[in-house]
Amino acid sequence: MGNRTVVTPTVTIDGIPGEMLFSGAATGFVGLNQVTFRIPASTRAASDIPVVLSIGGRQSNTVTIAVGP
Repeated sequence: MGNRTVVTPTVTIDGIPGEMLFSGAATGFVGLNQVTFRIPASTRAASDIPVVLSIGGRQSNTVTIAVGP
């Protein structure tokens, strides 16, 4: 994948830290960054799991994802 961000972000899924796998430029897309993370195995199954990304002391808006068993 492309260039990595200078600061590695953190992510929480339902308040549990996720494992950050990659943060940086998306291959083949000018000006687009991506983050790739692993959802913890202990995350509960639900249709509205909150996800928050933080980088450089700034926090994203909360989004939700569905997690199945």
